[in-house]
Parts: sequence; C-alpha cells; structure tokens
Amino acid sequence: MVSALNRAILALRDLPCPTIAGVNGPVTGGAIGLMLACDITVMSRDAFIQPYYAKMGFAPDGGWTALLPARIGAGRTASWLALDNRLCADAALAMGVVDRITDAEHFTDQLAALIDELADHDPQIALVSRQLLDAGSGTPTLADRLERELESFKRMLIRPEARQRMADFLMPREAAG
Repeated sequence: MVSALNRAILALRDLPCPTIAGVNGPVTGGAIGLMLACDITVMSRDAFIQPYYAKMGFAPDGGWTALLPARIGAGRTASWLALDNRLCADAALAMGVVDRITDAEHFTDQLAALIDELADHDPQIALVSRQLLDAGSGTPTLADRLERELESFKRMLIRPEARQRMADFLMPREAAG
C-alpha cells in the first residue's frame, strides 16, 4: 500500500498544472502525502491532521519526512512526529502546513473560487516550479539553483503559450478592452 501511495504522490508532483488538496476531514498517517504533494491546500475548520505513528509504532510514510520538512522545517517535523499531536486547521495554517482554511459550510465554494483564481494562470509554471523546488533541496549551492532556474525560465519562455501571455500582458489596456 505504501508503494502505491508513493506512486500517487509522485504522479501528483508530475502533473503539468497546479494541484489543490481539499481537506474536509481527518488526515492521518500517510494520507498527508497526498496533501503535501499538492501546490495549494485548503482545509476545513472541522478537519485535523495527526501522524499516529508514535502511537501505532509505524515508521512515518507518505511524505512526513520527505515532503513536510521543506514546509515547516526538520525540527518541527521531528517534534510533531514524536509528540503525535493533533493539529487543527488554525494551527496547521499558522505552522505553514496548509495554505488556506475555511468553514465547512463554505468548503466547496472556497475550492471553486480557488480554481477560478488559477484559471488564467499558465498551468506549466506549477510543474516547473515544483521541479525547481524539488531539485533545489538537493542542489549544493545557490549558484547551481539559480542556474537551474535560469535554464527552466529560458525553456518555458520560448513556448508559444508564454509568448502569447507576454503579448497579452504588454498589450495596452485600451486595445484590450
């Protein structure tokens, strides 16, 4: 089951569009990986996140040690895993585990609004950003990371979609209306 979860996490990371996790219930154990693999996470105030590894005696899986430290730091991750605390939505937002929270009754409306917010963005940028961030964590120097950003920027810039978006951006407002 963990291998299947890992494949799903990797597949989410490889999608050429922004990914959104909608958390409207408990997230326990490895299920956090599906959430952490996404670019943006919206969490209902009624939901919670809890590792359960310390209580169950299982080793962390699903991204607790592979993805979470990049969001909240290794120390906070280790502490959370050791203490096995339940994190409510407000605490998850404050810690940086999720990006937005909402009341349960507005959950689907908030997800729809977020999708609308992303509708005019170039979907390829999400994938390129993820690739750069993932590679950056293993790249030894800032110069190497900046070079990777530059190469990705140039690769994305020559695409027809990017050229059209730039032309639309540079078009005078009067001509656009």
